[in-house]
Amino acid sequence: MLGKPYADNKTCHMCNTLIGLGRQIMTSKEVLMGLVSGVCKDSDSLSKRACTELLERFADPVVWLFKNTKLATEEICSLLVGHGCLGFLEYRGSNASVSD
Repeated sequence: MLGKPYADNKTCHMCNTLIGLGRQIMTSKEVLMGLVSGVCKDSDSLSKRACTELLERFADPVVWLFKNTKLATEEICSLLVGHGCLGFLEYRGSNASVSD
């Protein structure tokens, strides 16, 4: 999570949308970075600095999560943005696991 919590309704829903799209088209770190950097330019809910910081800090871990876990999109957003996302996204729980 970033130094300051960014978990608010808009940010959590944007994360949820991006992670959902990313899971559908994810083939590499470069694809993720291209997707997120385009959204950073047009984002109203995150400053460009915060959006860029999210991209720089979390591209590698997000790609790893996509490839190695069955975490729900809401769970990934709670790890990246803040635990408040679980409430904003009305998360009800899962049986997530990490693959070997």
